[in-house]
Amino acid sequence: MDALKQMWIELLVERYNPRAIVERNEARVRDLEGLPRTTGVVYGSDPGELVVEESEIRLTVNLVEGQKTGAFLDQRENRVAARSYSRGRVLDTFTYQGAFALHLARAAENVIAVDVSAPAIGAARINAELNG
Repeated sequence: MDALKQMWIELLVERYNPRAIVERNEARVRDLEGLPRTTGVVYGSDPGELVVEESEIRLTVNLVEGQKTGAFLDQRENRVAARSYSRGRVLDTFTYQGAFALHLARAAENVIAVDVSAPAIGAARINAELNG
């Protein structure tokens, strides 16, 4: 994939005309392949903080800073499903930016979100305020 990176960038720019393309190649498996771990903007300029919307939930994400891209898009359907099971009191451990907690809060009476990371809790608070 690295050998074709420039081609993919050009195709994405031609097809979608994005403001930025961000690369997050940080997986340890790259070390085994002899490939460098890289993070940064490969096209355009750093978009900084973005607000994305997911099933009526607004989340701030920073594609360049933080853990992975911050959005964890592969968990979208799980967050929506968890909301449908949510009721009463709910504990969200490892909340990171609070995406699960915010979905759960739409149906539960009370949600407590915890994380060991102070920056993650800060981001979760911002996202909670963003969603009222």
